[in-house]
Amino acid sequence: MSSPTKMVNDELAQKMFFIPRYIVDTEMFTPGECDFIRDYFRNNYATTNGGEYNDYTTIPQQRKADVVLLNTAPPDLIWMWEKFNNLIAYYNDKYFNFDLYGFNYLQYAKYEPGGKHEFHMDLPLDGKTVQYNLLEHLRKLTVILLLGEPGVDFLGGEFQINHFSEQYPWDTDLRKGNVLIFPSFLLHRVAPVISGVRESIAIWPVGPKFR
Repeated sequence: MSSPTKMVNDELAQKMFFIPRYIVDTEMFTPGECDFIRDYFRNNYATTNGGEYNDYTTIPQQRKADVVLLNTAPPDLIWMWEKFNNLIAYYNDKYFNFDLYGFNYLQYAKYEPGGKHEFHMDLPLDGKTVQYNLLEHLRKLTVILLLGEPGVDFLGGEFQINHFSEQYPWDTDLRKGNVLIFPSFLLHRVAPVISGVRESIAIWPVGPKFR
């Protein structure tokens, strides 16, 4: 598989991790496919409070969003799942080389005005990993598909990755249909949405604990 990508590195990442900070695939999903996925979730699922959890208590100041969590893709979206499978296999083999064997969840997320998700990691380091990261079931990569067009469907809501300081994060400059892939141990956030509705799909390839 070949696909145009935008890859961001820095010297420290090369020395410490020997992997890119993040990759953006720009061709896997078309705008029409994004519209289909968005409408499918809007029409077939009721969202729930997507606040960040700590000991099963919602922390609204950390995250304000509505979500749908699925263990598997619904039949009408098997083609989407297959695209994610192909994309992850390609980029993991080419850049990350993580030991992967499946997925954690599929998440549809909707951020309305004021919605956000402050800086966090998808790979918790505090030992409180029962909810998402069992010993044999650890998130390795985070994969995000943006379903809407920034500046058209919503304002704000930038997806940012921490570059050693929350004051100077990287803007990933995602567009509609772009897929962002990065190691789950990197701090990242969704900046507050100013207007409109920001919608996305996230999945988390998993594998055994890092050694």
